[in-house]
Amino acid sequence: MRWLGTRWTTSPSRCGDIGRPEIIDALRRIAPVTAIRGNVDIDDWAVAYPETDVVRLAGKSIYVLHDLKTL
Repeated sequence: MRWLGTRWTTSPSRCGDIGRPEIIDALRRIAPVTAIRGNVDIDDWAVAYPETDVVRLAGKSIYVLHDLKTL
C-alpha cells in the first residue's frame, strides 16, 4: 500500500527492470499490477510489457516510464 495524494492505494506499479516474469506473477497475487519493461528486460517474455503506460489512480493520470531520458 502507498500514499497517493489524499488516500492510500493498493495498486502496485513496476517501472521497468522486472528481471523475470515471476516477479510480476508474485505481485499479481497481491493486487492488480501495472508493469512496464526496462533496459534489462530483453528476453522474449518482456515484449508483453509496454515501454510506457498511463495509469489512473485516485482521479489522477500517471505516466509510467522507466527512463526519464525517453521523455
